[in-house]
Amino acid sequence: MNNHASTTRCVVCGKDAYISGWYYVKNSVWKEAGFKPHQLAHCTCLAYRLGRRLTKDDFTDSPINDVVIAIFGKGKLRPLGDMYDDMEVDD
Repeated sequence: MNNHASTTRCVVCGKDAYISGWYYVKNSVWKEAGFKPHQLAHCTCLAYRLGRRLTKDDFTDSPINDVVIAIFGKGKLRPLGDMYDDMEVDD
């Protein structure tokens, strides 16, 4: 049995999350989504689980987050992809 595959899957969509990008959110945001510390989730899946767009304030000051913020923009971070088309988020 390959335990590596199950531990690198996004807990929301089930797709590989190990190499799709690293980011750090505040512990309170991770807990709000109902995730456990060892679990992985795509940024967009985290927003989907929270039912809202991510903001810069959701992320820690870690330099690794500079990439995520640059990709999504300086405003509210909008989830992308078909999975999120029906997502209702607060603006």
